[in-house]
Amino acid sequence: MHKFTPLLLVGLILGGCQTTQEFRAASQKGLANSFSCSQISSAFSAYDADKQSLSALTDLANMTHMVTSNINTQNAAAYYDKAKQSANLALILQGCSPLT
Repeated sequence: MHKFTPLLLVGLILGGCQTTQEFRAASQKGLANSFSCSQISSAFSAYDADKQSLSALTDLANMTHMVTSNINTQNAAAYYDKAKQSANLALILQGCSPLT
């Protein structure tokens, strides 16, 4: 049992260092750059396909920092323009083409 303890510690330290590097890289890029253009576009497409989907809208909002405090299943479709603007802004910040 004691022979595996140093090996376990080394594994945990190396895993922790890798995670720290990933967080540091994401923070240096900025949160808008934490998601790829295809991820942002896919999230908007999912919401566009089902504008009543609170889940799809929330996923997009989390990627683009769109405020979602008043969104519910009854008004999710009303946020279409705001969702598209947020997605376009995130895409432009990434250096990608905006949605059409």
